[in-house]
Amino acid sequence: MPGMMRAMASEKQVTPSDRSGGAWRKGEKEPPCDVCAAFRRPRSVSEVAEWDLNAKWFGVSPLVLMENAGAAVARAVRERRPEARRIAVFAGSGGNGGDGLVAARHLSAWAGVDVYLCAAPDRLRPEDARVNWELVRNSPFIRTRTCPRAEDVHELARLLDEREAYDVVIDALLGAGSRGVPREPIRSAIEVIRAQRRRGAFVVSVDLPSGHPETGRVEADLAVTFAWDKDEYQKEPFPRVVVPIGYPVDVAFRAGPADVQALVAHSWTRKGERGSVFVLGGSARYPGAPLLAARAAHLLTDLVTVSVFAEAPHSAVPHELIPLRLPGKMFTREHLPLLEEALRRAHAVVVGPGLGRHPETICALRRLWPLLAARGIPVVVDADALVAWSHPRLRREALPDAHLRPFPAVLTPHAGEFRRLAAFLGLVLPESKAEGEVGSTPDAPPLVAEACAVLELARKARAVVLRKGPVDVLASSDRWAYNTTGDPGLTTAGTGDVLAGLVGGFLARGAAQGLLPSGEGLAFRAAKAAAFVNGLAGEIAAGERGGPWYTAEDVLRSLPAALRRAAEFA
Repeated sequence: MPGMMRAMASEKQVTPSDRSGGAWRKGEKEPPCDVCAAFRRPRSVSEVAEWDLNAKWFGVSPLVLMENAGAAVARAVRERRPEARRIAVFAGSGGNGGDGLVAARHLSAWAGVDVYLCAAPDRLRPEDARVNWELVRNSPFIRTRTCPRAEDVHELARLLDEREAYDVVIDALLGAGSRGVPREPIRSAIEVIRAQRRRGAFVVSVDLPSGHPETGRVEADLAVTFAWDKDEYQKEPFPRVVVPIGYPVDVAFRAGPADVQALVAHSWTRKGERGSVFVLGGSARYPGAPLLAARAAHLLTDLVTVSVFAEAPHSAVPHELIPLRLPGKMFTREHLPLLEEALRRAHAVVVGPGLGRHPETICALRRLWPLLAARGIPVVVDADALVAWSHPRLRREALPDAHLRPFPAVLTPHAGEFRRLAAFLGLVLPESKAEGEVGSTPDAPPLVAEACAVLELARKARAVVLRKGPVDVLASSDRWAYNTTGDPGLTTAGTGDVLAGLVGGFLARGAAQGLLPSGEGLAFRAAKAAAFVNGLAGEIAAGERGGPWYTAEDVLRSLPAALRRAAEFA
C-alpha cells in the first residue's frame, strides 16, 4: 500500500479557519473500510492514550515514538525559523517534557539550546523521559537548569528579563492528558514563556499550548501534534501541524490490553458494582456449554445466573453460580415467564451456548427477543441461538433489525454461522480466495475485504458482529477491528462458549459501572476485549501444555492470568 504510506508521511497543516485537519470533517462518516481515512481522522485524547499502550504491546518502542516526536518538533522549528540562534526548551515531568528534551538534542547541532526542567529530575515519568534527560544533562553542548519550585522559576524569570529574548521557545510543559489548573512551578513557567513571546520569541508548543483558560495559557505561534489531530482541539484557536511519528496503522484497528483496561479500570469496586449476567443455554445434548460461559463471565462480574434443565444430564453447578432450574430438557416458550427474576437483575444476557436447534426452541427464541428489547438488556447471541436466527422457520422480524436496536447486542458467529446469517439477511459475500477468509478483492488486503463483509452484516443486523476465526474480525455499524491473540487449539469444543461468557461479563461490567456509554460503543469494546483475553488465555494454555493440546477447561483456568496480564500492562 505505497499510496497509503505516502499519505501518512506528510505533515498536515491545521489552522483556526480549518480545524478539521483535512478533507474529513467532524460529523461526516468516512468509509470505515477506507483504511487511510479511518486512520487519519481526528481522534480523542483518551483514544490516543489507549493506542499508545496498545502500540507498546505490539512491540513499538515508546522510546522510538518519543524520539520521532521530538525530532518532528525540531524539524518544524528549523523549517519555520532557520535563522534562530538561541533556543529555550521548557520541559515538564511527563512524556510531553520528554519530547521537548529530544527536540533540544536535535536542535543543539544547529543552535545554542538552553533546557529548563520545571520538575525534580526524580519525578520524571515515563522512563523514556528520564533517559532523554540524562542524555541532555550530560551533553556539553546543551545548558540545563532545574526549576522544581516556583521560587526557582521566579529567579529564572529575573535573569531572563536582563537578557535578550530567545529566538525560539519550545513549550513542552503539559501534554494532552493534563487536567485542571496547572500547579507550580508549571504555572509560573507558563508566564515566563508568555513574557518571552511578548518580547518577540517564536513559541512552539509540543502537542498543544500548556495552560488553562482561567490562569493563563501559552500563546503559541505553532503547535506540533502527533499522528492525529484531536477531537478536543477542533474548537481551539491555535495553528498546528499534525506530523507522523511512526505509529503502525494496526493501532487504529487491532485489539490490545487498553481495550481490557477500559472495562476493568476500577478494581476497588464494592460488592454488587461489577454487574450480573444471566446465561440461557443448555439442553439434553449439550448440558455443559452454559456452565463454561457462566464461569468465564463470573471472573468479571459479581453474580451469574445460569439455566439448568431438570431432565437434562448436567454436571454439578459450581457454588459461585446461581442455578435457574427449569422443567424439561430444553428451552421452550413455556419457560419464558420463569425467566422474569433472572432478567430483572441481569446487566447482560448470554443466549445460546448448548441451547439446541429444536423447533420449539426456535419458537421460544422468537418470543424472547422482544422481552429483552423491552428491558434494554445487552445481549450476547452465540452458537445455537445464531443458528435459530437463520433457520427457515424464523421470520425476519424476529432478527435484531427489528428488536435489538434499542440496546447493545453482540453476535458471535464462526465462519459457517456467519455465512448462514449473511445469506438469511440477503448479504452477498465475495468469493473466498483462501481458507478462513470471508472474501477478498483485488483492491484491498484480505483482512480489509473480510472486515468490509463483517461490517456490512453488522449494519444489516444492527448489532456488533464478532466473527471468530484464526484472526477474529469484529464490526459495528461504523467501525471495525481485528484480534490476533490466540492459538490453533482454540478450535476445540467449548472455547466459543468461554468467549461468549467473556463478552457477557465485559458487557455487564461496563454497563453496571458506566465505564463507557451504553449502546453500540460498549458492545463493540466488550467484544474486542473478550476476543483479546480469550486468545491470550489460549496462548497461555498452549504454553503450559506444550502446544495446542488443551481443552476449554484449560482455557478457563488460564483466564485469570490472561486478565491480569492485560489489566496490569503498562
